[in-house]
Amino acid sequence: MVTGCRHFNGYKPCGKSEICDPLCPHLSVPTVRILVVHLEALGAVLRSTALLPAMRRKYPGAHITWITQKPAHHLLTENPLVDRILTTDQDDLLKLSALTFDIAFAVDKGLKTAGVLKLTQADLHYGFTVDPQTGAVLPATDAATELWEIGLSDRKKFFENKKAETRLAHEALELGPWLRDDYVLRLNDVERREVIARRRQWAPNGETVIGINTGCSGVIAYKKLTVEKHRELIESLSQVPGLKVVLLGGKEDSERNGKIGEALDVIQSATDQGLRDGMVSVAACDIVVT
Repeated sequence: MVTGCRHFNGYKPCGKSEICDPLCPHLSVPTVRILVVHLEALGAVLRSTALLPAMRRKYPGAHITWITQKPAHHLLTENPLVDRILTTDQDDLLKLSALTFDIAFAVDKGLKTAGVLKLTQADLHYGFTVDPQTGAVLPATDAATELWEIGLSDRKKFFENKKAETRLAHEALELGPWLRDDYVLRLNDVERREVIARRRQWAPNGETVIGINTGCSGVIAYKKLTVEKHRELIESLSQVPGLKVVLLGGKEDSERNGKIGEALDVIQSATDQGLRDGMVSVAACDIVVT
């Protein structure tokens, strides 16, 4: 038995091979074990998937565990660069407490992330930590100081900083040269077929599909347009031939989307089918306005 293989679990067949020995064609023994802690929010977790290619470049052969909060774990499902996904549910935290890591990347700033890290052990720690007496966020290494200071100064954040958030996080985690990697978000085969079916339903004559994401996080509610401004946008788009307009959003946007689309020629996408279904709707659009 090769118990160190990333596919070996010790209680059932791995599904890759009937024989577990050094000659298995699927044998993959990790060279380093990495923990990524990024709990929230949804957009920030998605943005941080752009860090994964750099982690794989710097640490080839790594086994990567990512812990996050529900429902952000749905964004990581099907991600080929993540080996194990855990959430902050009690059962998963128990699993985490049984594991040790070579490296921990704390992308979030805060007590909750520090609490998660106390449940396990890592030899090296990048990103952010907290003062155990005050709970104040601190950079874990000097490389995280720039991103830490930007968070403490509106002047630096809004007027002086010229770097993308992904670059700042990349440099804070000491991941080597920044290559402006894309986000890593994958649909499975069933979801890809649904994308095709949904697009055919929305644009049977090959029209251009424009999705409008009508909502945003409640933390910065004024980022979203008013109902009236959304209606003005839709009425303007309706003057262009060959367009289909789809309203996008989550269950918190259902009532508001109904008001936005009332008596207008728009398609109401499902808002109560979960995050993965929303990803399908986004993928079925040619353009998304958000």
